[in-house]
Amino acid sequence: MRRYYAAGSLEGKRVTELEALGMVWSAWNTAWADGLAVAKDYVAVHGHFLPPTNAVWGGGRMAIGVWAKNQRAAARKTHESAVRRAAGESGVSSAGELGGRGARAGPGSRSLDDGAAGRLGQVDARAAVDARQGPGT
Repeated sequence: MRRYYAAGSLEGKRVTELEALGMVWSAWNTAWADGLAVAKDYVAVHGHFLPPTNAVWGGGRMAIGVWAKNQRAAARKTHESAVRRAAGESGVSSAGELGGRGARAGPGSRSLDDGAAGRLGQVDARAAVDARQGPGT
């Protein structure tokens, strides 16, 4: 069903019936939405979104530090791949990039533009510098 939904060939009536049952069309989109909600809560409490990798947060005890690390890595990969494609390189894989499953992402998939991907990479670089300098520097 998900394959037909992503291709846009599933009848509207069936989509409506399945959505009424709470159908999850994309595990990636659901994980993104869950992570984003926890990230917003983390920011509301801490005033920033640079959780340590071992940070666990929220009622569901989400590993928000790992989620953040994975988002930064995906943003770097997305940016690096865009630069390689812009330079004319062909056959650059979309594996590991933001946006769910690359070109196969279904309706409602989330992604960041290259500028946002670069900014996430910059945040990651600042966090790495801060970690090397140690606390209180």
